[in-house]
Amino acid sequence: MGGLISALTLVGLNHGVGYLTYRSVRMEEVLEGRPDILVREGQPIAEVMRRQRITERELWTALRQQGIENLADVRLALLENNGKVSVFRRELADDSER
Repeated sequence: MGGLISALTLVGLNHGVGYLTYRSVRMEEVLEGRPDILVREGQPIAEVMRRQRITERELWTALRQQGIENLADVRLALLENNGKVSVFRRELADDSER
């Protein structure tokens, strides 16, 4: 009986937290966090990397997995709430514009 009460309590709490994060952007930020910028315009943000405990090696591993070989190719790299790194490449100039 105690196991059932514990399980129902956890399900109820999970539902309640889900509802709060759905209804309130502020609660979503508090409970789930926000993405952090690791690289902006090809420049790593050392303070964010230090705070998030991301090493340069880990950053390069994530960049290579997305086909990035040079930091200059990165417009933005974000550490998402789920721990994954999202990378936005710089736009390449058209040959006609050169």
